[in-house]
Amino acid sequence: MGKREVYVESNMYAHSETSSIKQIVFDDFEGSDFAGGKRSFTHNIWESGVRFNQFKIATLARYDYVLNYTKDVAELIYADKNDKEVETSREYDLYLDVLHARSYGFKFGYSFSLLPSLTMGVDVSALKLTNFMEGDISGNVLVGDDSYDGDIYLDYVYTQDKLLDRIADKPSGYGYAVDVRWAFQLNDRLSIDAQVLDLFSQINVDRAPFTTASATSNRVNLDANGKIDVKPVLTGRESYRKHTLKLPQRLSLEGRYHLANLYETGLRFDRYEDSTYTSLLFTIPFGDKKKVQTAFDFRTAALTLGIQDEFWRCSITSDHLDISKARTFGMSFSLTQAF
Repeated sequence: MGKREVYVESNMYAHSETSSIKQIVFDDFEGSDFAGGKRSFTHNIWESGVRFNQFKIATLARYDYVLNYTKDVAELIYADKNDKEVETSREYDLYLDVLHARSYGFKFGYSFSLLPSLTMGVDVSALKLTNFMEGDISGNVLVGDDSYDGDIYLDYVYTQDKLLDRIADKPSGYGYAVDVRWAFQLNDRLSIDAQVLDLFSQINVDRAPFTTASATSNRVNLDANGKIDVKPVLTGRESYRKHTLKLPQRLSLEGRYHLANLYETGLRFDRYEDSTYTSLLFTIPFGDKKKVQTAFDFRTAALTLGIQDEFWRCSITSDHLDISKARTFGMSFSLTQAF
């Protein structure tokens, strides 16, 4: 009889270049932590299912949120939320794009050997989109001593209009995502693993509410305290359209060298959009089939500490001992039971 097991696993990860995760998510950007930056994101997947021989079938839920923006946008939002004065005699480059998606569905996986030392796995997720927002705001604003000149443009789709409070029919979307992974055992000591999450993805919404708008600044001034008093002229359109949502690819390449007495060291390279994250890995065995796994990400200065044995694993990632100040934070766990 082949391998059969049930499993539950969770993988959560968030990173911000601008402020702590707590300050952005829970405190509405209010706080003293600010470092500019151009990206904040979180990807979270919860999965449970059955593996039998080379196959896998599971249910899953996922939450994805990605923000890309200019440093000027980060500065303006931070100033607004914390009652800071806006620097005058300066032109601000405004660009913000957002991808927000909640989905759930089923995952089907299959693993097979390409060579005696090389295996490959493919997972296909069938997804139903329950909540989403995708679009961008762009423009330029020149701030003077008592007013500013510029134009702002908006184009986005959504399940709920967060900006203009439009009441719209709730849409639904269906699609897929494909993950691919490889495991290569070069010799007794050296192994290489690679994976691409969301290598292919597409979620189609037949009737997505959308808003396109433009705002001119000829009715915007600075108040006596140097803060923006906004009374823009807004024109635009609200309707429905077909929309296709694609999830960002996440690439990982990991090499491990097996030292004496089951110790391991290695490097991992993670690629996300135009950024590369390099981590140093080290594994320490203890007890009966147990391991302590560590990783240090040089770009984010985040440390991962994890423990695993034959049937379970858990880990936590943070760049700060005080989690409320962490700009990088992650948690993962899995539990497996053979039957």
